[in-house]
Amino acid sequence: SPVAIGWLTGIYSGMQIIFTPILGRLSDQWGRRPVLMVSIAGTAVGFRVDESEPTPFAYRNGRVEQLAPLGKATAINEAGTIVGSTGNEASKPVRWANADSEPEPLPLPAGYFNGQAIDIDEDGTIIGLLSRDSDFVPYVWFPDGTHRELIRPGNGERARFGMVRGIRNGWVAGSLRSAPKTDR
Repeated sequence: SPVAIGWLTGIYSGMQIIFTPILGRLSDQWGRRPVLMVSIAGTAVGFRVDESEPTPFAYRNGRVEQLAPLGKATAINEAGTIVGSTGNEASKPVRWANADSEPEPLPLPAGYFNGQAIDIDEDGTIIGLLSRDSDFVPYVWFPDGTHRELIRPGNGERARFGMVRGIRNGWVAGSLRSAPKTDR
């Protein structure tokens, strides 16, 4: 009907007005092709903070969907597996098999109670950080279920006091130092 066509045209125009500046800023930051691919057919994950509580979500098929009651979604791979954390202050690293599934906690070694999964490789390898007191430890969970602290390249020392940022084809990017700074 003419009324329905009028509404659809108006809504379409309104969405262009709202989302063109947003997609433009994202294109400036990430490049035009990735933003167009996600906005057309892809899935993106993230979180928003409402009243100081983070809420994880996935954007897919033109819809925003909440993933869990509280937490952060930080990465997704081509298979659609999502990683992040649940909770707020005392966060736990988790993975979602897909955007429709419940979060599954990732195992923590003895003595660690907080952490976050930060990125996931195409084979399902997950990297993240564990924390205890002021100790931040880069950590890896493998697809076969094993997990361990990351080791420093070259000398085999434990990678203490570090930050991991991403993983691609088995290579981890981040920064670390071997010992905390001391005032001497």
